[in-house]
Amino acid sequence: MKNNNPMKNKISRDKISKKLKGVPKSTEHKKNMFNPMLDPAISSTRKGCHNPVYDHKIYCFQHLPTNVIVSMSQRNFIEIFSMNKGNISSLVNGRKQNVKGWVVKESSI
Repeated sequence: MKNNNPMKNKISRDKISKKLKGVPKSTEHKKNMFNPMLDPAISSTRKGCHNPVYDHKIYCFQHLPTNVIVSMSQRNFIEIFSMNKGNISSLVNGRKQNVKGWVVKESSI
């Protein structure tokens, strides 16, 4: 019971975090942090549509000022129109109604 107390674990994590804040990391440590993603076999399985959290759904976006309608995935829309990923995610999930004149008209699978 003593070791399973979530508040005690959070407090100890916070103490450790404060102690390590501002401590410079060694070059070896920095290299090891990004080492898995530098391996082409690993990085190729995590990019784009191969990423396990990739949204494959096709959305219908409409630009209200010009009345242009495009149907594409969220990722393709972000890349083609150079939009902010967070704003488009909020638009698709209904947290925002409009982003730079773009709205989600409807979504289909």
